[in-house]
Amino acid sequence: KYKYASDPLIWLLSFIPALKENKQPEPKTVQDVIRASSADYILYADGSCVFSNGQSTGTGGWAYFIEKRKGKKYTEFSRNSGNLENTDNNVMEVMAVCQGLAAIPEDRQVLVITDSLVLERGISSFREGAFCHTEGGKSLKAEWNRLRELMLTHDVSVSRVKSQSGIHQHRFCHNTAKK
Repeated sequence: KYKYASDPLIWLLSFIPALKENKQPEPKTVQDVIRASSADYILYADGSCVFSNGQSTGTGGWAYFIEKRKGKKYTEFSRNSGNLENTDNNVMEVMAVCQGLAAIPEDRQVLVITDSLVLERGISSFREGAFCHTEGGKSLKAEWNRLRELMLTHDVSVSRVKSQSGIHQHRFCHNTAKK
């Protein structure tokens, strides 16, 4: 309905009914996405947050795993993780991708693999020229701006996969972010 809205917030809000009704598109398998990719690097990323006592923020963690194309195959290039207090899951999801993109040399094609619908839509909206700064009422302006800056230095595409997809690289990110 608002696909071509000039206001990024209106565009983002157009997704809320589908999220509430759980009518999300089914993610592809990682193998299908990688097979079709011509990216120089694949960036697997995940973020997590543990809340306690009904708090709206908690201890969060992020992790990434990067593979570099060598001929027709990808080999491990880098992996890293970190944590932050008084944060939430969306911040950690975006932080994981930001940290990963910062570790990749500039001017490269990067395929981001995530299980986050928020992150997939955020990156896609930037690629389509409509960039959002909020999700679910929580302001992520600083994180989205950092991601936008990093995306300007790379050719970034994104694909969402099922959480707990069983892929070693994504499992590493998921398990490490939760520590």
